[in-house]
Amino acid sequence: METWELVLKFREWKADPGLFFEDITGLKPSDDQDRFLLDMADFNAKQNVIISAGRGTGKTFTLALLSLWYIYILPKFLGRPVKAVVLGGSFDQSRNLYNYVKAWSSQHEFIHRELAKEPTVFETLLQDGSSIKALTASEKSVRGPRSDLLIIDEAVEAGEELISAAMQINIASPIARTIISSTPHEYTSLFVSIAQKPTEYGFRDPYYWSGENAPWISKSVLDVKRKLMNEGTYLIEIEGKPYAFTGKVFSLTDLKNCIVKKNQTIENAPKIMGVDWGHYPAPTVCNVIQKLSDRCQVLHSESYLKEKFEDVMDALESTARAYKVQAINVDSIPPGEGERLRNRGLPVYMIKFKSEKPIMISNLQALIENSKLQIPEDFFSLISQLREYRFDSKKDDDYVDSIMLACRSNTGIGSREIDVKDFISITRRKQAPFLRTAEEGESGEVKIKKGMCTSCGLYPVFKNDLCMNCFEKFLEKVNK
Repeated sequence: METWELVLKFREWKADPGLFFEDITGLKPSDDQDRFLLDMADFNAKQNVIISAGRGTGKTFTLALLSLWYIYILPKFLGRPVKAVVLGGSFDQSRNLYNYVKAWSSQHEFIHRELAKEPTVFETLLQDGSSIKALTASEKSVRGPRSDLLIIDEAVEAGEELISAAMQINIASPIARTIISSTPHEYTSLFVSIAQKPTEYGFRDPYYWSGENAPWISKSVLDVKRKLMNEGTYLIEIEGKPYAFTGKVFSLTDLKNCIVKKNQTIENAPKIMGVDWGHYPAPTVCNVIQKLSDRCQVLHSESYLKEKFEDVMDALESTARAYKVQAINVDSIPPGEGERLRNRGLPVYMIKFKSEKPIMISNLQALIENSKLQIPEDFFSLISQLREYRFDSKKDDDYVDSIMLACRSNTGIGSREIDVKDFISITRRKQAPFLRTAEEGESGEVKIKKGMCTSCGLYPVFKNDLCMNCFEKFLEKVNK
């Protein structure tokens, strides 16, 4: 690009970061992204900004673009360096955002020639002193640097103490702006508190980014998610809106529709066991389900309270072999029990129950709401606990936790299992905005077409026959 062309571009880009988005990425921003970026060009408002977004709505991608706009465009009009700091719930999350900036800086020659040196894993530095730095998620790391722009992505994971400690990073800047963003999946988090009462914390009204407004997420995917998620989880994960889970999880009417006389074991149907470890006075509970094309059926439900440990292991092994289970999902804590069961030659899978519990509750709730879990009427303990189970249950929940583990791998019953975050196609090639060119076959597999990533087959080629995601993974391996 010629110098005179760049001068004209700088004025356009300064006035409208959405145009900078298009020229740097080759994509058109969504309405949510475009509105946000245009607001960010106005320094008389919105110094403290919050984005509450559904999964896959492009918030990290957009914040990366904005941080590049800050350090590359603004200094040319302010006559001084501009510094940006990005912080995530973990260092990997910080680096995910920063890696976009690093890649764009290398791809575009007019940016690359202004680099003071090649970007490092942590920092991109320009010749005029402007920089963007990715910080690790620790209070110690945020005490030193000073910046004009502070971005805290995945702020729910970052936590209250880290957010509070980071807020001083840009306190002395005359153009200070703080942007916090996340999916609001923890109702008691500081992030959700700010989203609900922004003026009390010095923030403007939040931006809500919904997957329903993202052109790259297909309506068929949203329809699947709507059917498989309960209302609260859909609001959080797709629409980006906080939701307080309170009261009983399963309605009595829905449970009644799931009760059957008896389930017959079907030889070729996949069998899955869920085991919730217990220590007196709480029992160890085992449930076995069989997965059919459109539903799950509970075949076995049993608890062990005062039995010796080895006797419990013997009983679990006997049940697993009798039903020829393909998988045994157990809580990864404590790790010893799962390892001992695995050492008996059984297909044991360690599940991080605490972190996965919200989505497992949502999965089980969706199965019950849609009458896709059939429970024999004489499984009294299981039915009783399901009737009384609450989002904040701390006791008398062993049977429910066990059945959640058993049903964990059945999120995609009746359809190919889909994760919304896989449906954002990010490419820097000039093409139709957010075009996903992968084609699904009749059986649900993705056929790799010409121009698609040779590794995952899902997204258009970015570099070395790989899409952006796979190319970044490749670079990470090379850099280690």
